[in-house]
Amino acid sequence: MVKIPGGSARVGSNSGDSDEKPVHRVTLPSFELSKYEVTRGQFAIFVEETGYQTDAEKNSGDKKGCFSYRGGTNFGWVRGMSWRYAGFDQGNDHPVICVSHNDAQVYIDWLSNKTGKRFRLLRSHSGSMQYVVAAMTDTVLVTMRRSSASTPMERMPP
Repeated sequence: MVKIPGGSARVGSNSGDSDEKPVHRVTLPSFELSKYEVTRGQFAIFVEETGYQTDAEKNSGDKKGCFSYRGGTNFGWVRGMSWRYAGFDQGNDHPVICVSHNDAQVYIDWLSNKTGKRFRLLRSHSGSMQYVVAAMTDTVLVTMRRSSASTPMERMPP
């Protein structure tokens, strides 16, 4: 975990989507941010301990399977693909992929209960992710598009 000092930063956009407007100041307390993505191996421990099935494994939601490599330059939704196999080889030290926002939240809840520490997903629209980047660059940032594919997690102060 990397300690992110509390403070303020200007975030948002005056020309983006309605939920990005206007540029505004966000003030946050100090928190810790995961330095690395959750790995496939870490996610596998969670699945083994809980018996959890991801949305891709259940083919739930409006898409079936996961957005995966289909050969050549072809990517798309592929039924039967999941974090276990997304169309290419991965080691346990690679970031876990093909997990939904829901899957990530269930993992975070499990991790919080297991460690006794409070974790949450760091989401761009909450201002936290923009704050981290803006604080490092001292610039106004345009809100990043929401994507659960690489959502880091953050540990909240006790």
